[in-house]
Formats: sequence, C-alpha cells, structure tokens
Amino acid sequence: MNFKLNALAAAALLVAAGSANAELIGAGSGNGEMFLVVNDAVAGYSFVGDLGIAMDSFNGAASQSFNLNGFSQWGSFMTAIGGTLNNANFAVLAADSTGSTAGSDRMLVSTSSFVSEADIEFTKSNNFGNATNSMLAWQTSLNNSTDVVGGDMDTVANGSAYSVKGSTTYFDTAIGEKIKNNLAYSVYTDANEVANFGLQVTGGSSSTLSPTIYTEYAGDFTVNGTTLDYAVAAVPEAETYAMMLAGLGLVGFMVSRRRNVA
Repeated sequence: MNFKLNALAAAALLVAAGSANAELIGAGSGNGEMFLVVNDAVAGYSFVGDLGIAMDSFNGAASQSFNLNGFSQWGSFMTAIGGTLNNANFAVLAADSTGSTAGSDRMLVSTSSFVSEADIEFTKSNNFGNATNSMLAWQTSLNNSTDVVGGDMDTVANGSAYSVKGSTTYFDTAIGEKIKNNLAYSVYTDANEVANFGLQVTGGSSSTLSPTIYTEYAGDFTVNGTTLDYAVAAVPEAETYAMMLAGLGLVGFMVSRRRNVA
C-alpha cells in the first residue's frame, strides 16, 4: 500500500479546511510527524518532505513506499544538486518533546548501519532533550516557508521545501549541526546505503544525565531516486519452515545412506 498516495488524497481535504492544517507537525505537538531530509553539502542544498504520518501511527512492522515525485519540490531540488544523489545523504526523522519526565522526549530516527544500539543509548537525556527541542524553531520556519528557495509547506498539507546552504531552513546548518552536537551518533546515512530505523526516548528527565532508551524497528529505509522505501524482511510462513525441515531431513538421510553404502 502506498501511504504517500493516501496522504496526497488527504491533502486536498486539509487544504480545503484551511491552510492552518498545512504544517509539518513537530516537537511539542504530542505526536510529531515524520519527515525525510536529503542533504547535499557539495551542491549546498537540502530537501525536506513531510511524510504525513504521525509518530504513533507509523507501522514499523510493515513495508511501505513513498513517492518522492509526489512532492512539488523534489524535481527542483534534484536539478539544483545536479540530478544525482552521489554527494547526498539522508535521514528520516520525527521528534516530540512534551515535558521533562522520563520518555517525554521522543525521536524516530534513522541511522547508518555502522551505528550500534549502544552508540544511540549512550546519549544522555539532557543532550537528547536539546536535540528534540532544537527542531521546533526549524520546523516553524519551514511551515512558514521562511528563507526557502522553493516550498509549499505553508499552503499544502504534507508539503515540501528545499533550501540553500547558510539559510535558516538549510538542514545541516539550522538543525543538523545542533543534532550532531547533542547526539553521540550521526543521523545521516549516505544516499546509496541502507538506514536503520528506531525509536529513541529519554531514560530520565530531559535535564538529567540518564542514558536514553532505543528500540530498533524491523525495517530499513533506502532512497531510490524517485521513492523512499521502508523494507521489512519477509518472515517465512509455517509451510515454508516445514518444507525447509523436510528438505534438511532428506539431505541428512541421503548423507547417512551414502556413508552406510561406503
């Protein structure tokens, strides 16, 4: 099922209801929305697309795909960076910060496959709280289409925008550096690699040095030029396991028979 198509269908209804609904819901909302960011530091542009799925609505056990060409700014961003993702990296994120108690700061975060769970959990709650809170001003600027080269987040639900290096909405400067300064790992994954995905929460109050808690999801994200794909490895059905066991049993029988003959 293509969730992006459903999101685009819902967008028309949201726009009809008023542009106040056309925003990337972020930290402090109680249930921040997921977004894709693609950054090309060589060309000096970053892209952000609102995936239109709230943190608590994402099904980490189901494979799904998002059509990047459905974003109005994807084509312009690709042209700006030279038409390829050779120098790009990406992240899929969502953040929320609703208080100072354990678990009140949350982030859905994609990471390079080289980042371990221990690296993520080593992050202290106060640093993690700073990272989630720092997203709010950046998302507010995006929602107002402030300082963007092109964007429709102020008029289109689940919209998109792309920004130039040095602007207040350029991801790596405005928010990426703040995230990297507060987290013990990098959220970036090279565009030609697979990104792990999971949920990180504060282990204590957001002002303590308690380590965070991380739960890795079953699937991984990849960017494939025109789609963002989340793939979950297929689990063999009971019949498949039975056939595998039968096959192994047959192989064992044949090996035993050959030994007896010999």
